[in-house]
Amino acid sequence: DLADDGTVVQGCGRFETYLLASDAASPIIDVAMSGDLGMSGFTTDGGTDAVTIRGDGSGWVEYVNVDNSSGTGIKVSGANTVAVLQSVTVSTPVVGAACGWGVHVDQASIIMSASTVVGATEVAVMVDGGTGWFDNVSIEDTIPNFAAELGRGIHAQDSWVVVANSNFLGNADASIFFLNPNGGVINAIVIDHTDAGLIGGGVNTGDGIVIIGSPINGNGIIVRDSNLQDNDRTALLVEEAKVFLKGNLAFGTGLFPVLGSHAYCQGVGNQISGPQAGEVFDLGATPLDLNRNYLTCP
Repeated sequence: DLADDGTVVQGCGRFETYLLASDAASPIIDVAMSGDLGMSGFTTDGGTDAVTIRGDGSGWVEYVNVDNSSGTGIKVSGANTVAVLQSVTVSTPVVGAACGWGVHVDQASIIMSASTVVGATEVAVMVDGGTGWFDNVSIEDTIPNFAAELGRGIHAQDSWVVVANSNFLGNADASIFFLNPNGGVINAIVIDHTDAGLIGGGVNTGDGIVIIGSPINGNGIIVRDSNLQDNDRTALLVEEAKVFLKGNLAFGTGLFPVLGSHAYCQGVGNQISGPQAGEVFDLGATPLDLNRNYLTCP
């Protein structure tokens, strides 16, 4: 454990310095912060929750690759913990005993930019009860679990999240899934194909963005200036939420093409506003199936 303010873990470069797991069930770097701490210039291979940042400080991670980790690749936890990730790549986390997530933010805050998560299982980036700011990130090829469920790019529950200038490619189930968010913004993103994921009973999903239950009388979700294309079911699905829509484009969506709509709402009490509010089709008595469960990683 490292707890000294100002400590830096510095490698010679992510293609020169490799940190290998001595214990497959433990992190490779486990930082309990009391102040500011940084990491730069290395690759980790293996381990469980390979890079763990916890405590009450702030830490930065840059020019780091996290490969083949079990559980999650990078885990950030603690209500007063702030992590800044820049030029970080998390690739092919393995399920092991649980999960196979790329980045897990647990009741903490994260700023992530110019970074990539590829080949995760269930969820590429999880924000649980915290705050996330994602700018210029790429999230690709998130696959379902052994039960053939999930496969989400970003899953945020009870959180405030901003996603901007980012790309999503080939994620199953949903590229962005907001469950009871505290508020947030999706701005200038590109979703290029969300696969036909599955939920119980073999029902196909494959939605670009799903927003469920944002506070009707509080902060809603803004979705604007985004390109949502080639999603197997819907480009945007809203359920009992408050959403503002402006300047979005969508084409090649698989569901109900004869209706000419890419955005759908279901349930009661939706508040859809903005210049594109009239483009949202109410599914009424025939709602689509969704996995609304809160997700955990032991």
